[in-house]
Amino acid sequence: MCIDGVTRSTAPTLEVSNRERVITVAELGVQARSALTQLKDAYPAQGKLYDAIQPNPGYQRIKAACNLHHLYIFEDAALSLCPWCRWTPGSAWTGGLSTP
Repeated sequence: MCIDGVTRSTAPTLEVSNRERVITVAELGVQARSALTQLKDAYPAQGKLYDAIQPNPGYQRIKAACNLHHLYIFEDAALSLCPWCRWTPGSAWTGGLSTP
């Protein structure tokens, strides 16, 4: 996460998708902490996601990519995230896992 991508308008969507992640992995038996909980555990952060990350000095130097031509899009998503979702036993696609 970087401060460039967490704005007042995107933060609520990020919080909802993060709750979905925590609920989904809980159905697989994994106890995950929310991004906000992890942020508050590591830094003296307060409030909701936007208010917790924007003034945080630990995130001030992390910048968003200036375009979509970077490693995450071309390697991580295509070669790791998508195949794991598709072929992992017990995954949402192969195990009938209900998602929020």
